[in-house]
Amino acid sequence: MNPPHWLSAFVLPNQNESVLNYSTRLFHVFEPSFNPSNIYFRGHKVIGRRRSSPQYGLYECFQHIITKDNDDKSARSFDFERAKRIKWVKDCICNYPDCKKCSYKSCEKPLVWEEQYKGVTRIRILLPSARYLVVLEDAVKKHDCYYLITAFYAHHDNYIDAERNRYERAKRINKTIQ
Repeated sequence: MNPPHWLSAFVLPNQNESVLNYSTRLFHVFEPSFNPSNIYFRGHKVIGRRRSSPQYGLYECFQHIITKDNDDKSARSFDFERAKRIKWVKDCICNYPDCKKCSYKSCEKPLVWEEQYKGVTRIRILLPSARYLVVLEDAVKKHDCYYLITAFYAHHDNYIDAERNRYERAKRINKTIQ
């Protein structure tokens, strides 16, 4: 099945653009949507501003969107596949319920479910064909919002398979949203 029609085009680096300049440009794409929040999930704001990353001086969730763990887990490294999909975060959160072009008759409907993580509820929005996942944390009871935790392109098939299995488990216990 094809990815949803509502996915935005990639934000690609300019010719000879440094990673630092590209990252700064990506931040200027990301930041207006999430601070202050102009994005809503199930009627509540989605906040992207959590805490500053000491390594980069930028929001931790933004760093999770454009970087990945190194093999030794000591630091994060820039990930072009994650970074170029920066607009997909907003696309997934805002458009998951419906594809206005086809009502999901000719494109993939995202898998959306909730699960517990360290005592809090997290929402996962998965686009299997696009290999993309968005993770939100439910803070509605405390702060009347959701926090954007991360969003990323999954490089490996086994990761997508594991996420589908998580969705199937959630379905069995009525924790799916869509």
